[in-house]
Parts: sequence; structure tokens; C-alpha cells
Amino acid sequence: MSIDAGDVSASAAIRTAIDLLTSRRCDMVLAAAGQRSTDLAVFEEFAQAGELPDSSVDMSREGTVPGEGAGVIVLKRLSDAERDGDRVHAVLRGAGIESDAASADRAIRGALQRALAESGAATDEVGLLEAGDWYSRHDDQIVETLQSIFAAESIQNCGASGSLRRQIGHLQGAGGMAALMKAVLEMKNARIPA
Repeated sequence: MSIDAGDVSASAAIRTAIDLLTSRRCDMVLAAAGQRSTDLAVFEEFAQAGELPDSSVDMSREGTVPGEGAGVIVLKRLSDAERDGDRVHAVLRGAGIESDAASADRAIRGALQRALAESGAATDEVGLLEAGDWYSRHDDQIVETLQSIFAAESIQNCGASGSLRRQIGHLQGAGGMAALMKAVLEMKNARIPA
């Protein structure tokens, strides 16, 4: 099936895959996402929206550069993967998705609350926050939202990483897939890139 949920398309595909597995409608799901459109029209759209940085070389400046990429993950129920002798890279205990174009605060709060509720985890058990593909113009608001959800000490104990967009560009609908893959690699290697 094809899922189009704008900038949260990959996250919606992952959420759908989890639902198909937990409902036992599927025993294995391939979830894929891709973004290929860094042509002139995309740069013009970003420029007209005021989202391109002043200098495409200096990524420390405000703004976003479009990116391209694709990713595929294989999802199975943990018991099935262990039974089949599969190599397990990560266990998704909970996933939250919320799209609210009017309020980044409501979207982040809703997604985190859903993920925490599904996983049964408390905020002080979170070891890594993968901020993923957020707009840089919302960075201050995002930090305030995270600080209001997580205790100050717990947010300092985990690696708050919100630089994916600045590392590889804005992948639009594929950003959630890249963020998940980045988080899995960070946990696997116990390293968070600068």
C-alpha cells in the first residue's frame, strides 16, 4: 500500500506496519520511504517560503536544504524474529505520530504521549530522543516542549539529537524513516554524531 501523509509519511508507514503486525494481519512487513525531488522547483518553493539558509555552505545558519534519500526496514513481531533466528537491530516498543501543521507543540506532545503510552515507558526511562526532521525555525519551541514533557534531569541524561535535517537535508516524507535508522545506529554504536 502507498501512504501519503505529507512530511510524516514515513512515520505513518511505520505506524501502519506496526498495526498490521500487532493485529496479526501480517507476519512480516517491509516499510519503505523515499524522497527524490531536489530539482530547481523544490529549491524555488523552499526559497519562496523563506526556508533556505542564507548560505548553502554554512549549515549553522537558519534554514533548510532539501535532501534526497530512501530507506527500507523489515518489521516482525519479536517472538517471530527470535524463533526464526533473525538478527534483531532494534525493538519498537511504542510509536507515536501526530501531524498538526498549526502547532509543532501539539504535534510533538501528541506523538510522544502516544509512544510512551504504547511502550509503557516513563519519561525518565528514555535514553535517546531522536528529533529527526524538524524545521529549524521551531527549534526553540521544540526544546521548550521537550523540557515540559521530560524532567530536566532526564533530558540531560539522554542524547537529545535534533540535527538530522541539518546533517542530510530535509527529506520531507522520508524523514521519519531516516530518523528511525539514525536512532537505531546511534543505539547500536552507542554514539551520537555531532
